[in-house]
Amino acid sequence: MMLPKFNFKEMSLQELRRYVLDHRDDEEAWEEFTSRERPNATYFKTNMPL
Repeated sequence: MMLPKFNFKEMSLQELRRYVLDHRDDEEAWEEFTSRERPNATYFKTNMPL
């Protein structure tokens, strides 16, 4: 069965998350989900020791 083509860039983060959970084998959706900035995330410099 062929899934319809979605525009992941237009989806909200919540919509995209729901889609990825329902379609775990869709690598394009996963790439978009993991590349999105998270507004409440805490970021660390990678060259700082923990």
